[in-house]
Amino acid sequence: MREIDPSEIMPGARFQGQDLHEVNFIGMNLMGSNFSQANLRGAFLGKANLQKADFSGADLTGANLMGTKLQQAKLNRAVMQDCSMQGADLSEAILTGADMRMGNGMFGANLSGANLEYVILRGNYMETTKLGGVSLIGADLEGSALIQADLRNANLQNARLVKTDFGGSDLTGADLREADISGADFSMTKMEGVIFHNTHLDDTTQMDEKYHLVWELVNEGGSNRNLSKADLKQAVLSYVNLDGSDFSHAYLTGAKLDHTQLVGTNFAHADCSLVDFSNARIQQTIFEYCNLEKAILYGLDLRECDLSFVNLTGIEYDEGTRFTSKWRQVMEFINFGCVRQNHAGIDLSRAYLVGAKMSYAVLTGANLSEAIFDRADLWSADLTDANLDGCQMIKTGLRWAKLHRARFNDANLNGANLFGAEMNGANLQNANLTEADLEGAKLDDCDLTGANLTRVRLVGARITQKQLLSASAIAGAILPDGRIIPEKS
Repeated sequence: MREIDPSEIMPGARFQGQDLHEVNFIGMNLMGSNFSQANLRGAFLGKANLQKADFSGADLTGANLMGTKLQQAKLNRAVMQDCSMQGADLSEAILTGADMRMGNGMFGANLSGANLEYVILRGNYMETTKLGGVSLIGADLEGSALIQADLRNANLQNARLVKTDFGGSDLTGADLREADISGADFSMTKMEGVIFHNTHLDDTTQMDEKYHLVWELVNEGGSNRNLSKADLKQAVLSYVNLDGSDFSHAYLTGAKLDHTQLVGTNFAHADCSLVDFSNARIQQTIFEYCNLEKAILYGLDLRECDLSFVNLTGIEYDEGTRFTSKWRQVMEFINFGCVRQNHAGIDLSRAYLVGAKMSYAVLTGANLSEAIFDRADLWSADLTDANLDGCQMIKTGLRWAKLHRARFNDANLNGANLFGAEMNGANLQNANLTEADLEGAKLDDCDLTGANLTRVRLVGARITQKQLLSASAIAGAILPDGRIIPEKS
């Protein structure tokens, strides 16, 4: 180990081109110093402060950089073969074209935000290394071990990853376009949101089936595929032809389907929340019962699509997004409500309006059949003569609502709040009113034939014994005078 004149050791020192092999700089403050083109073979730089130092073109073969501070340092084209870099901090350092092959270890090193484009890291041991957001374009990591490394959002375009071990690492959002992953091991690796376009793999590449499926769809085509119930959360399928494929009941949360071909594609009952459908080609596409909550629908023409029971809560849309007038109103109601608005005679049949704010709205004569209104707020709304046959109103707020002659045949009003509701002449044949609150409700001439009144609250309600006897079930109901119908033990 060579010593150096202490008078030369200071921040900003100039050592460019000097022979400093095996020199001892352990723990010294040389921040911003210039070591470009210097010979530092076998140098001892452990725990030194070398932030913003310039090592461009320097030879650091076999150097000890354990725990060294190298934030924002310039190491482009440096020779760093067989270096020991455990725990070193190279965040935001520039390492373009550096030769770091066969390192003795980068265990726990921090390279977040660094530029590692075209770096050579062959055979390097990089367990738990932090490489989040790093650019590794064109890098050569053949045979390296990146076990449990953080590679979230890393750019690995055109990288050589042959026989690289990524076991247990996190590659969420990484870009593997044009990369060669032949023989690579991605066992137990997180790969949600990885971009696989034109990525090369072979039969020896080890990868979870769900990620291999994404690669397959992107590189071998995805049209007319049976993908029902497939797990494709956060899958990047941009620009892929998915015409005629069946995604019914599939899990696509957060996936990217922008610019895809979706002619005749089936998304019935699929979870497409947060999916990016921007500028996809939509034609005869099936969306019934699909969850599109917070989906991005820029540029989509949905006028030919049946949006029955589709959750449009929080969607992102622009001037290029086209709806029929009915589904545009449904979209506006679910997102902005229609409090105190007059929409008499409107058609909201088969609409998804869970949690919609519709208090005091005028919906007289409206068609709301089979619509889903769970937990919606219809306080004091006027639904006189409305058609609500087969609708679902679980725990819906209908307090003080006007429901004269409204039709609720086969409707599900489980747990609904109908306190003080005016239901004169309403038809609730075979409706489910289990645990609904009808305290003070006016049920004059209301047809309750076959209705389920289990544990319903009727305190102070206007209802006759004949009406009660026409119900299919009444066990546990609280009657107008406060008596409780006993339930069978």
